[in-house]
Amino acid sequence: MANDRPRRRRPEQARSRQRVQAILTAATELIAERGTEPPSMTEIAERAGMGLTALYRYFPNKQSILRELSLQVLEFNRQSFVTPLVDSDAPIEELIRDSITAYWHLHRDEPFRLRLRVAIHGDAELSALDLADSRQNALLFADQISQDGTDGYSSTVRHVFLIISLLDSLMLTAIQLSREEADALVDDFADMAVSLLGGASRKSP
Repeated sequence: MANDRPRRRRPEQARSRQRVQAILTAATELIAERGTEPPSMTEIAERAGMGLTALYRYFPNKQSILRELSLQVLEFNRQSFVTPLVDSDAPIEELIRDSITAYWHLHRDEPFRLRLRVAIHGDAELSALDLADSRQNALLFADQISQDGTDGYSSTVRHVFLIISLLDSLMLTAIQLSREEADALVDDFADMAVSLLGGASRKSP
């Protein structure tokens, strides 16, 4: 079972935290450079400037490194793209469009993110984490535009979840296109998202 997999040791001292960050930075760089095939533990250790034995003190295997990177990316995405939708007083439609555009620019400029996404989809545990995160984000956003318990709430949650689920597929397609075509496709997707949510606006207090 996924829960039986070994987890990395949590660093308790500043030096340990620095070494963990060096490992994650090395893995990030190698994933960005190499594409869909995750780097080996030996390659990560070499890039991080440490021996293989030292690496294993913090991460028992390659999958545990990918898991930590995935958790960091998912948390970054929530804080960057979901929390503003919840906390901002700006019009919801504007926030949806701005968030989708910003998400595209981030993935366009940081190839690591799309390549990590491919690795996530290829691992059952990481896919489950990603799915649970998408569901939670859908609930957080749906709560801003629909009242729980009303007839339309469940469909709003479903529509937001659909938009979130399709967004990463869009990123994988857009990165292969010219800048002009990709930007147009992302704009079209933002229009579709707003339309699917029926001209979303914040629910009454």
